Amino acid sequence: MLAKPDGSGPSHGALWRYTLGRVLYDEGELVPAIKKLRQATSRPGIQTGARELLQLAERMISARGVGNAAFSHGDWAAAAASYTQALQARQNDGLTRYICIHIYIYMCMYICIH
Repeated sequence: MLAKPDGSGPSHGALWRYTLGRVLYDEGELVPAIKKLRQATSRPGIQTGARELLQLAERMISARGVGNAAFSHGDWAAAAASYTQALQARQNDGLTRYICIHIYIYMCMYICIH
């Protein structure tokens, strides 16, 4: 939805940033997605979907960070729980399945090596 002639509705810049943030999110590029979504939500008239997506991406990054810290300390159960929490929000998309498979493979490889 573009800005209306009377100036209501999202600005072109906000809509562009939201769209780019959405694409980055869908590609699993959460950090740049968060940056664009923050820029979009700081402008007037942007959809509430942008705020919801921003909050979801921030929760995923936070949970992933907790999982990474637990993994680096050898706490496999806590790492798996944190990664699961991060991914549950995206349980219905192909990217999540791809990430889950790779996390499982890397954890198995790491456990076998050590």
